Amino acid sequence: AFRGTNALYVTARSPYPPILYLRSFPFDERASATGKLMGWIERNFGFGLIEDDTAEMKVVRALRRFGPVLAIGRPGELREPPGALRFYVCDELWQSKIEEIAPACQLVVLATGDSAGLQWEFEHVARVLDPRCVLIWPHVNVGHVSAEQRREEWQQLQTRMKDVLPHRLPSWDRVREANFIAFDMQWIPICIPNEACRPPLWERLVTRPSIYGLTTFMRQRRLQP
Repeated sequence: AFRGTNALYVTARSPYPPILYLRSFPFDERASATGKLMGWIERNFGFGLIEDDTAEMKVVRALRRFGPVLAIGRPGELREPPGALRFYVCDELWQSKIEEIAPACQLVVLATGDSAGLQWEFEHVARVLDPRCVLIWPHVNVGHVSAEQRREEWQQLQTRMKDVLPHRLPSWDRVREANFIAFDMQWIPICIPNEACRPPLWERLVTRPSIYGLTTFMRQRRLQP
């Protein structure tokens, strides 16, 4: 349902505006890695529920009910990773394509990172979009990375973003317990889940802890179909 599906076709047929997923291409390796159990099954038996067990797939599965999830594909990739529907643009046009698409999206999800391209995307989004239509996915909480490396990467990101966003991103102590970061009208960051965006019992039963609060957030922001 995700691989090889034409992003333009799905978007045109959907009654809901798309959701744009932005990230650095190296982040695909973290977001597309399988969990330890599914990876062990794949290595030892040659099969597994790989598509359902990647970090990107978990996020896309929660978001897709609200609209098609789109992402620019990595140039030269032979196989699309499971998750967002990829569309492809040449290197010299990717910025203009984001400028064209982002305002038409109901939500822009940015996975944090340290690439120059992602820095431009953050700056563009902060300049032109309603902050309530922006959601940050902290890259430091994805993948098998040591706690010390996660903390260092986040503090470096805070420094890079201090002149991009009107308010400083949350501290590491708060982010390490958060799955996502939303914003209010003044760009004040809001960690998810939180007391006002606590996932109900049914969501905790049927979703993975790494995306707790995402469905509740979408509904509270009146983005539900």
